[in-house]
Formats: sequence, C-alpha cells, structure tokens
Amino acid sequence: EGRLLQAEFAIKSVSEAGTIVGCSFDDGAILIGINNVKASNLEKVYQVNKNTFTAVSGIFSDALRLLRFSRVKSVQIKEEIGVLPKVSVLCELLGMEMQYYTQNIRARPFGVVFLFAGYEEGKFVVQSIDPAGTVNVWKACCFGSNGDSVNSGLRNNLETLDCNVDEGLYNTLKILFRAGE
Repeated sequence: EGRLLQAEFAIKSVSEAGTIVGCSFDDGAILIGINNVKASNLEKVYQVNKNTFTAVSGIFSDALRLLRFSRVKSVQIKEEIGVLPKVSVLCELLGMEMQYYTQNIRARPFGVVFLFAGYEEGKFVVQSIDPAGTVNVWKACCFGSNGDSVNSGLRNNLETLDCNVDEGLYNTLKILFRAGE
C-alpha cells in the first residue's frame, strides 16, 4: 500500500496534542498555543531568533530537540553571512532534518508540527512543518486537537482576517472559541 505506519503515528500524536494557531496580517503575525493538559506548564510558543518565533504541537521532547536545532542553525547562519536567516530558510533546513528521520530505517519520524512566524521580504509570514518535513506557507492555520474545526472556521472566515493584527487576534480567538464549543 505504500503506507508508513510510523509517519501515521507521528501525525496522530500531533492531532491529539495541544492546539496551535498561526495567522499573518499586514502589520504582524500571531501564534497561539493552547495546552490540553490543565496542569501543564509546558510552553507552546518559543523565540528562535530576534525575528522568528515558533509554536509547537506534538511530542514535547521532539519539539525541544528540533527547537535547539533551529536555534543552532540560526546562529550558524548569522555567523557565516552576518544576517539572521529568513523564516523560509529556517523552515527548509528544519524540514530537511525532519525528512531525514522519516526516511532513516534506524530512527522514527518526529511526532511534532511547527508553525513559524516572522518577517521576511517586507511582509509577515506563517509557515508550517509537518512530521514528514513538508513545509507549507499559510495565511492562517491550526494544528492539534480541534484542528479540523478551527481550520474550517479559519477558511470560512478568511475575509475577517484581512485586517490589522489586533482585529485579527480578536477574530481568531472568536473562531477558536466557536470551534471548542
């Protein structure tokens, strides 16, 4: 059949994890992370470098390892060329690392999804990386528990997200709460 059971397990672990949402606007981008474990103090949103932030959903130990990888790559690029890397460059490098573990017979795929947000080429961007290492660019996207219903709400209300970041945050939170009802 051509199915990769470990990759399917990694994707399933993300769909049962806490919710993360990312949206880009003309004057900013937002990342929202919601833990589904009430007693958890684990963060969902992290700073990679001065211009780039990421939200994670899935297996926390995998997320921390790959977050460290992203930060190290960011510093290496800054030292080599003198400027911080674009969000798209970091996402491609992280995607290649995750893809390697998907194909390596002696390792399992990472069970985590990343949403990166930052500023590049004059605009704010949101990009995702799934457990297989695939990189996608989004206007608005959600992963984790209730991901399907939140994504449906984001798609159906995309015109309400063509606004500034303050109005966009309000509209995104309304969609999140509607999906959770």
